[in-house]
Amino acid sequence: MKMVFQGKSPHELAKQLVDKKQNGNKDIKKLIEHADDGLELAGWNPGEGRTLPPVTHEEFKKAWITWLKSGAYAPKK
Repeated sequence: MKMVFQGKSPHELAKQLVDKKQNGNKDIKKLIEHADDGLELAGWNPGEGRTLPPVTHEEFKKAWITWLKSGAYAPKK
């Protein structure tokens, strides 16, 4: 099953993440809360044969919140 972010450019992904029509109707507050939901946390408990992300969950969460609160910059196309 293809993940919704696969094949997206950085610009497309950034726009998709903050677009309520594509992100489950989440505003900035809900996007911040999403960093701690079970689906997101599962990435740091990947199971046998899978690797951990290259950053800790706390590092990810800090960068995520910083990105959201500073305007959710979308790199040029």
